[in-house]
Amino acid sequence: MSYIPAVLPDGRGLRCNQCLGRNQYTCLNPTSVPCHNSTCATISELSSFPDKDFPTYYQSCLNLPVAACNTRMRLSVTGYMKLRVTFNCCNNKNNCNRAQYEWQEEDVPSNSYQCPVCYHENSTEPCDAGVNMMNCTENEFECVTFIGTLKRGDDSVRQLSFRGCIIKDGCKSGFAGLYGTTNVGNYTLTCKDAKKVEISI
Repeated sequence: MSYIPAVLPDGRGLRCNQCLGRNQYTCLNPTSVPCHNSTCATISELSSFPDKDFPTYYQSCLNLPVAACNTRMRLSVTGYMKLRVTFNCCNNKNNCNRAQYEWQEEDVPSNSYQCPVCYHENSTEPCDAGVNMMNCTENEFECVTFIGTLKRGDDSVRQLSFRGCIIKDGCKSGFAGLYGTTNVGNYTLTCKDAKKVEISI
């Protein structure tokens, strides 16, 4: 799976809003484009690092059924970084993705799964989680390990290694096609099932 939307110019069929806002929670001056055999999509991305948040907002065509793309992508490294991507799709009328999506970070309780957690910047040596564990939330059912280099929303480059929680099958997509945070150069991204535990309330 790739997060890169397929823009399909065509003189017939549905029309969708298209725009890109980097480092902002919305985008200005959208244009209307033809999207034959496609759906209208709004993609909201938020990449948070210890020093700064990088929001990205994108509207265009997405070559997927509506039911398949109304989803959320999550990656969490408690206390250090997080990645949230929300896909909203529609095809009931022209430019149905006109509405601006308001990003709201919910206070999501633990889902009773845990993963090792650590974060190391300015190095591609594996970080050591030791006995440190974090509670996963929502649809995060796998543990992720990343070693490599990321380009952030302001085009700054960081060598990173981290471990944390990610959505099921998150390693199949990784950072491919994201507009705010992307991997550059060689990197290692691995996932395995998270551990189910009893959470004391």
